[in-house]
Amino acid sequence: MNIFSSKLYKALRTIVSVHLWAIGWFILVVLLVSLGYAFLSPWGKETANEYSKVVESLGAFATPLIAIIALYIAFRQHKNDEQRLLFDAYDKRHSVYAKVTQFLKNIFTEGQVEFTHFSVLAEAISESHFLFESDIHSYLDELWNKAHKLRRLERALTRGKGDLSANQMEQETLWSYFDEQAKIGARRRFKRYLALR
Repeated sequence: MNIFSSKLYKALRTIVSVHLWAIGWFILVVLLVSLGYAFLSPWGKETANEYSKVVESLGAFATPLIAIIALYIAFRQHKNDEQRLLFDAYDKRHSVYAKVTQFLKNIFTEGQVEFTHFSVLAEAISESHFLFESDIHSYLDELWNKAHKLRRLERALTRGKGDLSANQMEQETLWSYFDEQAKIGARRRFKRYLALR
């Protein structure tokens, strides 16, 4: 989580520095005008009256300027809250992605689909419901269904049931699908949810 907290820290530091800079300049202008008024008042009423008009004008601009600064701060806080939500969801989303890749890795490590492999994918599916949109749900269901189909074909092949050549061709198709998913398919599907922006 260090990379996220450091990015968030930098963003907050930038926002605070911009706000402090703007407020500092506003205070400096008000102080200079006030000092100018105090300095020029002994030299004549006309100069003092002109300066008091400037001070009144600055006072009239102060309220909208403060409102604009407050709106900007509220907008930046809203954007920071959105980013914080994305960062908070990142770990949970990455956990689902890691379980999918672990499932694919387990299949290729053992060279077959075991019943125990489904528990990893089942965890990923149950965790994904509130974290992703329907595209990931359908992708996980597709993985589940194809893995079950491959398991059924493997079991039929070991038992010697059905058309063996058709079974082997269908298994090759499914293995190439899982190979593509292990290489780039899963990453491509999850990229939209795991990209750091």
